[in-house]
Amino acid sequence: MSSGLDRHQKKFAKLVDENSRIHHPYTVFKDFCELAALSFSNAVQAMHATCIDIDATAVHMAYVQLTLLHIPAIAVHGNALPMEQWGYWLTPAHVLGFWDAKLKRGRAQQRNTANDHLVPAMPDEVMQQVREVAAVQKRTGQLTLF
Repeated sequence: MSSGLDRHQKKFAKLVDENSRIHHPYTVFKDFCELAALSFSNAVQAMHATCIDIDATAVHMAYVQLTLLHIPAIAVHGNALPMEQWGYWLTPAHVLGFWDAKLKRGRAQQRNTANDHLVPAMPDEVMQQVREVAAVQKRTGQLTLF
């Protein structure tokens, strides 16, 4: 006889049932909901979304959903391929969480760490040798590198 639950729901029901022997099922479920809300709120504090779409209706729908879920985000009306942008909307969580400053600080840190790991430029003699090797052609008309 099928209960209509998928395997994840069955595992959850079993977990609640096992813990209900000690505590009331309402208390077990209430604790689960509180922990889920805490984990979601922690994720929202550390996550920022940028959504881009060419369709204005899709951008507006995304903005409404992100706002209702209190997710810091920028909803951009634009084309992601040529990186064109015609408008953007900041969610209240983005503004109230000072995400402009956080994102600028993150970009600055990335630039600083990227500069620490730069490979030094090749000497001109080595670059000339690479160009000569790359210029050698086989009969097939393709470049050879090795």
